[in-house]
Amino acid sequence: MSIAAGYGVNQVRAIGTSALRDAEDGPEFCDRVRKELKLSIEVISANEEARLAFLSVARAFDISGRRVAVADIGGGSTELVLASSGLVDQVYETKLGAVRVAEECGGDGAKQPEARTEAARLY
Repeated sequence: MSIAAGYGVNQVRAIGTSALRDAEDGPEFCDRVRKELKLSIEVISANEEARLAFLSVARAFDISGRRVAVADIGGGSTELVLASSGLVDQVYETKLGAVRVAEECGGDGAKQPEARTEAARLY
């Protein structure tokens, strides 16, 4: 929090995504962070995660009048957003995340061709 204060930030919003949604001890983790750091973590749904990713893209690029697909690839999940004319049409959530796949394939074993084949088979 002191780093944020050094930048003149007066409000911090902590967001939890797939890792906290899926973790058995997610609520306990959030409670500990709240107690020790005086910071509340808002665990958001996959749809909200996708919506925020889409809004980020919409602010950075002119997507008006266009059909777009946005892929938000995280550690535990990937959300796909299909939109047209600046409005979200469909959201798809997958359990395909960079960390999740690496763990399923034995960590840095993903560098091995067999591990990549196994990752493709899993998802």
